[in-house]
Amino acid sequence: MNEFALQNLLKTAPLLHVPRKLPLDTFSLLNHDIVSLLAKAGTAIGKYTGFLMNTPNPWLLMSPVTTQEAVLSSKLEGTHATLEDILNHEAGNQTQIAEDEINEILNYRRAIFYAVDNISHISELSNQNSKFPLTTKTIKAMHKILLSNVCGAIKHPGEFKKKQNYIGGAHKSLSRHYRLY
Repeated sequence: MNEFALQNLLKTAPLLHVPRKLPLDTFSLLNHDIVSLLAKAGTAIGKYTGFLMNTPNPWLLMSPVTTQEAVLSSKLEGTHATLEDILNHEAGNQTQIAEDEINEILNYRRAIFYAVDNISHISELSNQNSKFPLTTKTIKAMHKILLSNVCGAIKHPGEFKKKQNYIGGAHKSLSRHYRLY
């Protein structure tokens, strides 16, 4: 990202939210046991970071986790496919799951990979080789990936919803409905 684009982005970006301090004395919480556990946790994170940095392809470790997340999140949309179904599909084996359901999960994973490939943390934006911050354009691109070649493809892929969601019925005039924000 060039310097002009970065400055323009920083001018138009929303202000950073800085939460108020919690009303407690954190130093009173620190004791020998807590400090010992923090040291062990820091060491474990350091070892893991070193391991990832020296792994030729860290996505070999992340791909199964990402696929599992895609399976679990897709269940919210009514998808019945399991991790085993996805692995069988990718291995070329037949499954009893509809192609649309398999594609929904694979699209979810593709959208995650798209985000990883295209988004940089705001602290990295001044680097010459940085990617882009999370923007509405990126979110819309991910949404378009999610809805490609599935039954939701007619639901305006790559666009924000224009109608409110309701739980409890197809019509908002029903006596018991809950608005989702």
